[in-house]
Amino acid sequence: MIANNKIYDFLIIGSGLAGLFAAYHASKLGSVLIVSKIDEKKSNSWLAQGGIAAALADDDSTELHIKDTLKTGRGICDVEAVKILIEDGVLCINELIEMGMEFDKEDGRYLFGLEGGHSKRRVLHAQGSSTGEAVTKFLLNKINSLSNITFHQRTQVLNLINDNGDVKGVNTLNMKSGERNIFYAKNTFLASGGYNNIYSRNTNPKAAIGEGISMAMNVGADVRDMEFTQFHPTAFYSENGKSFLISEAVRGEGAYLLNSQVERFMQSYHEMGELAPRDVVAKAIFEEIKDSDKNYIYLDARHLSEELIKNHFNNIYSFALTQGIDITEQLIPIAPAAHYSIGGVKTNLFGETNISRLFAIGEVASTGVHGANRLASNSLLECLVFGRRAILKASENLDQEMSLPNSNTNQYVVSETSLDHYKLVHQKVQTLFTENVGIIRHEQELIKALYEIYKMIAEVPKICFDVYVKKEKDMLILAKSIVKSALYREESRGAHQRSNYIAPSEDFCGHVVLNKSEIKFETMDEEELKLH
Repeated sequence: MIANNKIYDFLIIGSGLAGLFAAYHASKLGSVLIVSKIDEKKSNSWLAQGGIAAALADDDSTELHIKDTLKTGRGICDVEAVKILIEDGVLCINELIEMGMEFDKEDGRYLFGLEGGHSKRRVLHAQGSSTGEAVTKFLLNKINSLSNITFHQRTQVLNLINDNGDVKGVNTLNMKSGERNIFYAKNTFLASGGYNNIYSRNTNPKAAIGEGISMAMNVGADVRDMEFTQFHPTAFYSENGKSFLISEAVRGEGAYLLNSQVERFMQSYHEMGELAPRDVVAKAIFEEIKDSDKNYIYLDARHLSEELIKNHFNNIYSFALTQGIDITEQLIPIAPAAHYSIGGVKTNLFGETNISRLFAIGEVASTGVHGANRLASNSLLECLVFGRRAILKASENLDQEMSLPNSNTNQYVVSETSLDHYKLVHQKVQTLFTENVGIIRHEQELIKALYEIYKMIAEVPKICFDVYVKKEKDMLILAKSIVKSALYREESRGAHQRSNYIAPSEDFCGHVVLNKSEIKFETMDEEELKLH
């Protein structure tokens, strides 16, 4: 085990957009350590096809963007957080542009895409539908040139070091070399992403199992809105299970949704048709599939120009070809898939959690900006805005003295037997969530899911300091928090739909909050409700 007494000013867990933008800003203020269990190409940010929404067009305004975000959030957004997201978002995008980031243009003017829930074309893209990759790669190049940033990849964070209520760093294990490290820091940032790989059918990388949320809960942090899992309406469907996200921007350019009878249907569900918010579209597709003899419906892009498809959606076009489908000539089989974790570690407007020196940014956090349903392409914007704000807030801790913990050890090992058991449990959880905690939730199925999770918790191997036993425990902690929150919220709102409570309820106009010891409901104040 390696443990030195160096104390980093900023320790960032995760290498997605939130972590990288935070690290860039932190590098101006002090020493930075980034720890990531994956390489940068396997983050949700890198895989993001959708762009970044920002009110930069001449016919747009921050007021309209705020209005669209609040409307899509179904009445429970934190209004102040939304205002910060949209207004500071413009500043962050302009900062990226000044740094040299190139977004797609035509005739010298930025191309703005249209996506579900937006009243204006305001979504910036880079390299067509590879925006996440382009922006992440851009920031990585910036970071790699900075001497005061240390980067540890393929390094698993095992736990946060909790010293009497202060988080002072992390225990880690390099999964390639086997090297164990203890890293200390004045400020620790969770930027570890979401949890949707706990569903069989999802758009996330394998690493997205919500470990940051579990780690935070283990040291006493509050989590919020865990019942709100956003399903992307249009993920490629194949009988062999191979999937790929079909960006909402394809519908923004005019692609249609067709049911099993090859008929358009969205106008009967919502006035915005194919460009309704994601909760509406995902539920509509679910209903159409339920009433058919197929496990999928179709996305029709055949009427769009071949040049548009190949230039703006080349990665989608290329993937479909590998599955034997030319989307310029053939219908695309699609079905919803678990996509985005709206809930997460509860923070204030500066990314601070209820645990001293611990911050959460990006998809792992619950900042309140998404409410019950995220507006498309606000997620990368959230990474930028709150990553930057959290660093500025954390800089206030730099002048404070921080003592090292009296004792801390890192004895973790990797066992093949535990790895096999972990893989088996992961598959069980994926099946359980897909069958019982999906787009439409039935009370008895949620109760069954919770019962099965408690059974699995009881069967976790009784081995201390085993990496995969730890990961198994954390995954089950996460799964339990989601199902308990879903049972608690007895209404249908946004991304949480209950079959026995089919409408929103004024009694649940607020947030489900839980931690290791309790679950509770936080109502919104009357003044905030008036702003929705």
